[in-house]
Amino acid sequence: MRLTLAKIVLPQVIQSMTSTTPPQMTHCCQSMQYFADYHCPDHANPFDCPDQLIVYHAPTRSYGLIVHDGGSSTIEIRFCPWCGTHLTGSTAV
Repeated sequence: MRLTLAKIVLPQVIQSMTSTTPPQMTHCCQSMQYFADYHCPDHANPFDCPDQLIVYHAPTRSYGLIVHDGGSSTIEIRFCPWCGTHLTGSTAV
């Protein structure tokens, strides 16, 4: 069974994909844009929010997947989990 992008992303991302005015993209795709820039209204710390999946470190342009184990660990990623684009700022080997 093949899943399409529209079935796995949040409704806000789907709405932005169908908008006539394209948003300012600073990340590789709209899904990464949404998750890297996500700010939870209920949690000040992104590591406390179960909906926060990605952290973006602007000075190094690196991305990490949050490890939701109660700490503040991340796993640096080199490729976008949604579109597969190489994340050029990543320093992971």
